[in-house]
Amino acid sequence: MKWIALVLIVSIIGIAIYFAVGYAVKTKILELKIGSKGVKMQKNEWREFDLNNVPGETPGSLFSSRKKVNPIYKYRLELMYPFDGKVGFFGGSDREQVHEECFNAKISDRYCDEKNETAYLFRTIDDGKTFTRASFGHGIAQEIKEIDGVYFLKVFEADTWRYRTYRSDDLGRTWKEIGKFYIEEIFTKDRFIYTVVKSITIGKREYSYYYTKDGGKTANKLSEELQDLLLNESYSHTTHNGKLVVYQNGHLLYIDMDTNKTQTKEIEIPQKTTFRSINVDKKSNELYLKLMNHDAKEINRYRMSIYYPFSDTHVEFDEDGKIFPNKDVFLTYVDDDYIGAFVRYKGILTHIWTMNKGEKWDFEVLPHYFWNTAFTKVGNKRIYMEAIVQAKKGVENGSYLIIGKIKTK
Repeated sequence: MKWIALVLIVSIIGIAIYFAVGYAVKTKILELKIGSKGVKMQKNEWREFDLNNVPGETPGSLFSSRKKVNPIYKYRLELMYPFDGKVGFFGGSDREQVHEECFNAKISDRYCDEKNETAYLFRTIDDGKTFTRASFGHGIAQEIKEIDGVYFLKVFEADTWRYRTYRSDDLGRTWKEIGKFYIEEIFTKDRFIYTVVKSITIGKREYSYYYTKDGGKTANKLSEELQDLLLNESYSHTTHNGKLVVYQNGHLLYIDMDTNKTQTKEIEIPQKTTFRSINVDKKSNELYLKLMNHDAKEINRYRMSIYYPFSDTHVEFDEDGKIFPNKDVFLTYVDDDYIGAFVRYKGILTHIWTMNKGEKWDFEVLPHYFWNTAFTKVGNKRIYMEAIVQAKKGVENGSYLIIGKIKTK
């Protein structure tokens, strides 16, 4: 038996060394390959936050409570708001833990998870060194919007399709519910467009849009024409310079909500691209479009690019597909002068970015992180994401909140 145990131990050590060496070799190969294409290698600051360190937090449980796991396993995270110099947040609900409990109790209701989940929000005021936790009743914390130092939290009830919005004027220390709606577009802390669910039927939900100038105390319903613009899935909208902006078939419609006057600006997007969404960067106040190529067969992959219509600047990476052959590359994250993307290539997470709209590109490989694309947000030169960590020195394997700081020089 001793010999069998010894063989097992040696085998486990051998497998660990094999994978460690394998990652090291593949990482080096990637570094050499990407670097040979003129992309410069950099290293940002990355660290892991363990939810066990949150006051009052308890471990999650799996397999009928027989196995205790890192508390982050309890949560379905949908909200990431990177530290903005004063406060940062991430959140969601305890749906994963509720799912385990519903399964153990053999509850046949397919909506057991949604009916019993609780919304949670985690808050930091020291740039992610510590977090505190708060609950917001039934639902899931989905989004935070900030304007002029005021924060708005959206909570969604997945079983009823109803929303609630909370407001904080003290950096998220306290919150007050201001309405059973969610803010669609925001102009000032008291002036915004909000949405309510008008009716729910099988396979269909109807919404109504309202415009308020006093924080939701009173509001006027938008005209049918404007509601049609906001509801049309072929269009996209944002706010820019105090006005509502809608992209419609190659035109930007600038709508003054107080006078109902509309200015139209015609734009032409780059060839071989399809419009996806219109956005405005909070820091630079630049309006940009996210575009998708429609020549994927030609280069054997899809790519998303960023286009600034007013300067006619098109930012795309690896246009001919030589750096990442047969891999989709989505430039999704824009934060002032940062534009970036994450690609899992050869099994290794690779981060690419530019700080000058594509004139030069940097990259780094993150072999220890198994990334979840759904829960990543970039802001204030910080990256918040949820990832599984494996084989990293000084860090126990498991799922963590991962915090990155992008070097600006």
